[in-house]
Amino acid sequence: VPVMKILIPDAKLPSHPLLLALHGSNANIEIQRKHWDSAVQHGWLVALPQSSQVFAPGTYTWNDWEWAQQEVCQRFTSLCNEYPIDLERVVLAGFSQGAGLALWLVLSGAIKAQGLVLVGPFLDEITQIVPFLEKHVPYGLRVYLVAGQRDLYCHGIAQQLTTLLPKYGVVCKLDDYPDLEHSFPIDFE
Repeated sequence: VPVMKILIPDAKLPSHPLLLALHGSNANIEIQRKHWDSAVQHGWLVALPQSSQVFAPGTYTWNDWEWAQQEVCQRFTSLCNEYPIDLERVVLAGFSQGAGLALWLVLSGAIKAQGLVLVGPFLDEITQIVPFLEKHVPYGLRVYLVAGQRDLYCHGIAQQLTTLLPKYGVVCKLDDYPDLEHSFPIDFE
């Protein structure tokens, strides 16, 4: 069953910037909510869609990539219909598999966003995004990456992104944590 947690800021504004944050594989929105809570205090409406693809009891995944894309796009559309979203201030974010999915959705043009926050991004193969970059890069897109050096695979993906994305005009910054494994840094907020 599709579930989405919405965190609404107290500020009464005509529209709110949106942070759409995707959980990693073998997780759920409650496990990863705490990492995105601080954005609400800064006036962002935070949406946490939970995949309907069950990984194990109480945990979910985005393994079926086509289904995941469709599901997140549908939830984004329903958010925009139900809440006053400032469409010029949309950021997609995620952890691990959710970070890879967020990147894919923005670069493919499925969801228009001005920024990405990718923590320990997971992709099967980085070259899969090159056709999107060659076709069309969203104007002004900025990408913030967080990766731990003890997370060899995802750290490698983050490093490759910091090399690849600027070649296509994407502003990119990597915060590299020497002692971090595949998780959020303690000071992430």
